[in-house]
Amino acid sequence: MYLDFRDPRKVDVTAESSSRVNRVKRSPRIVSGKMRDKFKKKETILDQIHKVVQKNREEKQESKIEFDDDKPIIDEPLTEDLSHTPPPVKKSGNENGGFHFQSFQFRGDAKEFFKIWIVNVALTILTLGIYSAWAKVRTNRYIYGNTYLNNSNFEYNADPKRILLGRLIIAAFYLTYVIFGNYLNIKIVAGIISLAFILLFPWLMRQAISFKLRNTTYRNIPFKFHGKVRSFYGLGLIYIAIFALIPIAIAVTAKYNKELAGIAAIAAYFLIMFIFMPMIYRRYKALVINNSSYADGYFKFTASNRKTIFMFIKLGLLLFIVLVILGVSAAVLSKMAMGAFGSAKMNFTGNAELARIGAAAGGMIIYLLFMGLFKGIVDGYLSNFIRNHLQFEEARFKGTIKSLKLGFISATNMLILVLTLGLAYPWTKFRYLKYKIENTHFACSNYDKFTSAKSDEVTAIGEEAMDFFDIDIGF
Repeated sequence: MYLDFRDPRKVDVTAESSSRVNRVKRSPRIVSGKMRDKFKKKETILDQIHKVVQKNREEKQESKIEFDDDKPIIDEPLTEDLSHTPPPVKKSGNENGGFHFQSFQFRGDAKEFFKIWIVNVALTILTLGIYSAWAKVRTNRYIYGNTYLNNSNFEYNADPKRILLGRLIIAAFYLTYVIFGNYLNIKIVAGIISLAFILLFPWLMRQAISFKLRNTTYRNIPFKFHGKVRSFYGLGLIYIAIFALIPIAIAVTAKYNKELAGIAAIAAYFLIMFIFMPMIYRRYKALVINNSSYADGYFKFTASNRKTIFMFIKLGLLLFIVLVILGVSAAVLSKMAMGAFGSAKMNFTGNAELARIGAAAGGMIIYLLFMGLFKGIVDGYLSNFIRNHLQFEEARFKGTIKSLKLGFISATNMLILVLTLGLAYPWTKFRYLKYKIENTHFACSNYDKFTSAKSDEVTAIGEEAMDFFDIDIGF
């Protein structure tokens, strides 16, 4: 349709369009109004199309994810309701690298063990020590059988007859040395016996560890030791070289220069205590642990020489602080006691002997408390160190023993044993073991993946040598 917006009065039209012109002449306002309505409708449609296009662009921009470090991924805060969003999935385990640790449990009863212990003591005395092998087996079976991990207990399966044979051989060996050395005064034979024992000691140690592990089972699967005898002899040579050659060197130096010998002795003490001893200790633990296995899995000791030396330094400082505190306390108590006894001596006759007895008793009690505290602190510190650096394949161990608390338990146990004349031994033993065992933790994802392995036959002589001479080779 053709529209002419010029003034109708000035437009020259033909006869065919006269009627249209007449309508325009008659209603010019109506025509302009309709045109405005049409343009408004067109503008409305265009606005709607523009809004739709703009909305699509915005949606595309919002759905696009940019991984530019300089630009934020979300420009505007989210307004969506996240109240029904499910919580994130938590990994099983704890803060220790995702490992889920389980504590060992000790379910022994001191009253029940007292019956076993008192019978063992009585039969050992009546049989002149022969029953001691059976007593040891009964004691270990009860303790192992009441130690649980993942609701499964350990077992001790040693044969008492083999233990008795080992004890008889070691007893005969020791008695021969005493007879020739002290009674017959044949020093050469006694020296040969001593040298033979020194030469056999590494082999005895290896046999003791192997015997104890092989006769320990968990879920009917025995432990096993694969260490070589030559490794123990090598460790023995290192030990002899350090603890024999250094004193000899100091003694030779003292002949020429006493002042230099004193300085060398002090330096040697610190070297032995904080350098050589930690290195030998770590080497020994690595030799025992790295050659121990359970079924087809091997243990591993992960501590380095640097960590071991640092641990010994911290332990030495802790023991020094405790020693100073105990020394000051003992001095104060001794002065108070002597003052009290002195006053009593002035008022009563015959109290001098009582004062000496009281001072001796007080000194003995302080000594026992100190020894118990020292033993507990050292045991707790070293036990935690071993557990925190011990692995079994991909599984981990962890120790949470508080050394001061274990020292307090050990010291009070000493005092209780003295006051009860040893009758409280089962209770003190279980009190100490329970704290150590239940503060030992183990993390393993699958306890059923290990299969049994055949164990070699070993003798019990080595273990009995360690027990007879009161040498701890505990794993």
